Amino acid sequence: MIEFILRDMFFAAVAGFGFAYACNPPLKTLILSALLAAIAHGLRFTLVEYFHFQTLAIATFVASFCIGCLGIALAKIIKTPAEIIAFPALIPMIPGIYAYKAILYLISFIRSDDLKAKSEFLV
Repeated sequence: MIEFILRDMFFAAVAGFGFAYACNPPLKTLILSALLAAIAHGLRFTLVEYFHFQTLAIATFVASFCIGCLGIALAKIIKTPAEIIAFPALIPMIPGIYAYKAILYLISFIRSDDLKAKSEFLV
């Protein structure tokens, strides 16, 4: 049980570190972004798998809210904007397949000329 959570947290920390590194911030903010990503992703994983939250969206909202609160607190401590810490930690929270399907259906909706087909893309 705990190994699944730790593995999920590790990979989220790597992703958070990578997204933060793309913005070229100081080293301490890189580490904090990775730590926030790990905490939030571990929280979301725990809420979905062990507390049986009904939807992934609710668990993602709770974990994202925690990232925001912790990001603001840590930003005040190290005197840096909260966005530099919190935003890279939020990116791994986006479920990739859902974002991919949303863009795919949006493109299909725009390209379709049939009204019935457009209504199917909306459902």
